Amino acid sequence: MPDAIVKILKLTPFYYMQNVSFNIYNGYITDMKEIVKIIILQLIWFVILSILGKKMMNKQKKKSRSKWRIERRKKNETLF
Repeated sequence: MPDAIVKILKLTPFYYMQNVSFNIYNGYITDMKEIVKIIILQLIWFVILSILGKKMMNKQKKKSRSKWRIERRKKNETLF
């Protein structure tokens, strides 16, 4: 794979999901600076994706609550 693509992939969380953990465990990656860098990048992606997921969930909850309230009002209006 071209070096430019590998550099871009190393910035994404997908590169570090499986192979890097396996390579550290088996001793293919032994440089402590590289290991710390990898762990820090994984933590950064964890925080980013957690925050993004939480915001998306809250947005969806808000939509579903308002939809439920509208349906409830319509139901109550038809009863009276």
